[in-house]
Amino acid sequence: MPKSSHIFAKIFFTALRECRGGTRCCHKCNKDKRQQERVDPHRKGLMMRVTKKTPDQLHLFHIPYAILLASLMFLVPGVIGIYYTLQHYTIHCTKNPHTTTAHCQLKGTLLGHAVHEQSIAHVRSLRLDRQMDQEDNTFTYALGFVTRKKFVTYPATYHLDKAPKELTIQRFQKWLREGKGVFTFYNAPEPLGYFLYFFVVGGVAMLFLARFIRLTMDHRQNKCTLTSWGLTGRQSQQFALHAIEQATLQSTNDSEHDTYHVVLQLKDRTVPLINYSSTRTQSQEKLVESINDFIMSPLHLSPKS
Repeated sequence: MPKSSHIFAKIFFTALRECRGGTRCCHKCNKDKRQQERVDPHRKGLMMRVTKKTPDQLHLFHIPYAILLASLMFLVPGVIGIYYTLQHYTIHCTKNPHTTTAHCQLKGTLLGHAVHEQSIAHVRSLRLDRQMDQEDNTFTYALGFVTRKKFVTYPATYHLDKAPKELTIQRFQKWLREGKGVFTFYNAPEPLGYFLYFFVVGGVAMLFLARFIRLTMDHRQNKCTLTSWGLTGRQSQQFALHAIEQATLQSTNDSEHDTYHVVLQLKDRTVPLINYSSTRTQSQEKLVESINDFIMSPLHLSPKS
């Protein structure tokens, strides 16, 4: 019975712990910075950061941290898992003249493309390499090469069933003593490993949803520009700053709870800043307050502007 599910789980939860650990570190750093810098409480909103704020101009920038992090949590274990479980290895061994050793050439292919090649000289025998599963205290096995100086392994799938590998070891030793020509054996990929493609596809799909957003407002030019870009391309729209009545939180009702996203309320329409909704947060409220404070400033209301 293959143990690939345990391998996938270990890879995924290791990546998850590292990402969550990094998030905690970032939160600690942000907390320390907030304690040191209290000049502008709106500058520290996590939704859109104020990159420039003057009486004339307001620049805000949004980085889709949540989507990027979620995408990496799928892509990293998916790619690593595919590399270690879906390679089809072909091993060709030829005898070294006048010695009892062999020279083995490994070639790992993935989707018909060579992704790993390795040459191992002076192979004296094959040996089982085992790993212990801490969850159920069982061992899984893969083949390795014993050379004159060291034991060489390669990225291969470990299996519970060691009988076929022991048979390969016996055949190799017999060929090394009595055989002729080339000794060839294979390491087939783990079929359950193909489920890892769902991780990769999910991670890539999330990347297509991620968009960086920049909002610039300029009193002197009476202009507001909203620009976003990502893997799906770049979009930009521009309108008069005086056309903005206010920024507000627009709610969306679903079966479980209400979600909100920030929109600019124009005289004839609404323009969403970020296209996806989330539960109401303090950063959303700070963002709305920052925009409204800027567009309702005395400079905005002056006859000259």
